[in-house]
Amino acid sequence: MTIKEKLARISLAASLSARESRKALEYFQSASAALEALKISKIDIDDNLLKSCIVFGEALFPRELAEILDCPLVIYYKGNISLLSETYNRIALVGTRRPSEYGRRVAQRFVIEAVELGLVTVSGMAYGIDSDIHNYTLDCNGKTIAVLGTGISKIYPSGNQYLAERIIDNNGLIISEYYAVDSYNKWVFPRRNRIIAGLAENTIVIEAGLKSGALVTAELALDYNRNVFVTPGSIFNPNSFGCNNAIKELKAGLITSVYDVYPSRNIHNQNQDNNVEYVSKLPIAEALSLMGNSEIC
Repeated sequence: MTIKEKLARISLAASLSARESRKALEYFQSASAALEALKISKIDIDDNLLKSCIVFGEALFPRELAEILDCPLVIYYKGNISLLSETYNRIALVGTRRPSEYGRRVAQRFVIEAVELGLVTVSGMAYGIDSDIHNYTLDCNGKTIAVLGTGISKIYPSGNQYLAERIIDNNGLIISEYYAVDSYNKWVFPRRNRIIAGLAENTIVIEAGLKSGALVTAELALDYNRNVFVTPGSIFNPNSFGCNNAIKELKAGLITSVYDVYPSRNIHNQNQDNNVEYVSKLPIAEALSLMGNSEIC
């Protein structure tokens, strides 16, 4: 792809919605032709910004994301862009912003298993389960991708600035369809969720209430013909109502382990054996604690 066409696609994305941009690109066969026909002016972009984004049609643009009709035409990024390549298998893990201790333990266990399986975790870097997914992945020396609803130039929520730096420093990736957003509303987050759902073949909702944004991600994944799984929770905990309801309505598969999503992989038993050997060498109090919590990286 030429620099001229890449600049044209960035300009098209800045002027039209994701779906409108995709339709224009398909109809006019190139963004340059679309800009001319629709009388849209090209925007000025410096070389550094040009190097920190990929556009639909480039080799690095993720295939799974390109398959959805409302995929972003441009992705701005910081960090290891190769995590979007087909070299890596990605799994989306999302949940409530106000997790219970149970939800956090499930998140930790699922991340441990995902890293053991060599999967790259994808989440939204919101407070709660999303942040836990990124932190636990890094704790286990895994790779993680954070998808922002706001611009890549300013981390939101601001309290996750350290987490963002940690992701970058540990060969992870932060992406957004925006470079900068002067003002934003609640709708930027559902739009962000379509990218999370679009990046992975499998989406897991760990803990979610009936109105949780994590369920929006699950619904989008279903719309994209992707696999959706949820973890069951207490019938008395509002944070579990959304997941339990998805199970009841047969919208998602019930799982108690990431290995349920990848049953053909035999690494589970191998890692269980390794964990037993590891635990056997610990002082008895520490070993019992780890065995009880299933929290071995």
